[in-house]
Amino acid sequence: MILLGIGISLPVLVIILPVLSQADAGFSRMLTRVFERVFVFEGGLFLQLCIEIPVVVILSSLMFGTVYGGIYQRNIEKDICKEYKEISGEGFHIIPDVAIYTFAGIIGFTYLLFIAFQAKYLFSACVGILPESFTYAEYARQGFFELCGITAFNVLLLFFMNIFARTVTRENKVLSVINIAFSTVTILLLITAMSKMGMYITAYGFTIKRIQASVFMIWLCLVLFMIICHQKKKIPLVRWAVFSGAVLYTLLCILPLEAMIS
Repeated sequence: MILLGIGISLPVLVIILPVLSQADAGFSRMLTRVFERVFVFEGGLFLQLCIEIPVVVILSSLMFGTVYGGIYQRNIEKDICKEYKEISGEGFHIIPDVAIYTFAGIIGFTYLLFIAFQAKYLFSACVGILPESFTYAEYARQGFFELCGITAFNVLLLFFMNIFARTVTRENKVLSVINIAFSTVTILLLITAMSKMGMYITAYGFTIKRIQASVFMIWLCLVLFMIICHQKKKIPLVRWAVFSGAVLYTLLCILPLEAMIS
């Protein structure tokens, strides 16, 4: 199950590592050194194939078997399906808990490593300090869109873990702790992006795109706080998230933003 968790985390790392590398030069250099030591030697291609082929085979076999068996009711007992449906109430709940914990540990460690590399200047924008050799525009743009993308992707990861974990969230204390930890780390990353945008707006003023980006970050913060609250009290999470997003989007459409900016 631990190997399954590692296998599930590899495609996610393929997505988030390049994005985090674009957000911070120091983190990018560290990844470059690691990959050079691991893969740049004779037989490196063989090592990559040894890692990739089993992962692809395992994941594709798992997903195909699960989907095929669920649709055609083959090699799976109907009583078990009924029992899982009564217990879970929603979601698929097909991945063992240990695999989910391993997956969350690998992804969480990656984010903590990224925060550690940026510790010196990660939250400098929160107190209005501009790092040396940066202009306001350069500092605001460095990693801003990447951090927003990572935040949105983390929300999807949280939904994935809660939908597919075999034990439902309300009965799984460890998964609840993981949800809170992931949401907290993501909020920290989002705060850095918002503080950068705040410094940029303070220096150069509002534009339509800066307002849209700021509203999008506000909505992501609301969703993450809802996820944290959902661990303590059951709320219609998806409904509230969609509704709040619709309200903010509607406000962007009906308010005279150009007149307000001018």
